[in-house]
Amino acid sequence: MLEKIYVVFRYEFRAFDRCLGWSVERLRELSQCEAIEEITDIYLVSAGTRQYNVKIRENQLSIKKLLEERNGLELWSPCLKLDFTAAAADLYKHVFLSLALEISELRHTEMSLEEFLKDVVVPHPQITAGQVFKRRFRFLLGNCPVEVVEKVVNGATIQSIAVEGEDPGDVLGIRDMLRLADV
Repeated sequence: MLEKIYVVFRYEFRAFDRCLGWSVERLRELSQCEAIEEITDIYLVSAGTRQYNVKIRENQLSIKKLLEERNGLELWSPCLKLDFTAAAADLYKHVFLSLALEISELRHTEMSLEEFLKDVVVPHPQITAGQVFKRRFRFLLGNCPVEVVEKVVNGATIQSIAVEGEDPGDVLGIRDMLRLADV
């Protein structure tokens, strides 16, 4: 089922490193952790584009488009949420267009997540699927959600801090407060 999305655009800043210790400690001094969440996503990528983020979470395909990059911030727009089992034509159209690939031959009318991964993603030479486990620690600083994420990407561990907000000035201010500009 296709889900219509009502969008509030948010600017995002993300820093990645093996350890973001000082910034995490500073964040914990400034705000309390409001929630801890563990999730597993499958990200689909191709060499053809970086304009879209295509992921699968909890049996749902989610696509967002990069609208703008400015001052180290990214402005993303959610485009689609599609629950599995889904119409194969919708899956092919949205995934292949987002990954800047030519649509290959349809062999199904509907596809479960398992069929989509097995019959489309895994055998396709230009699509790479990355399994990402995330443990998120959610905070709020001013008007901006901030999260510290411990990620395991195909077996490799990395840490990130993300700051999001509708006002790019707020996001940049928190980035600087946490000394993340040069990470």
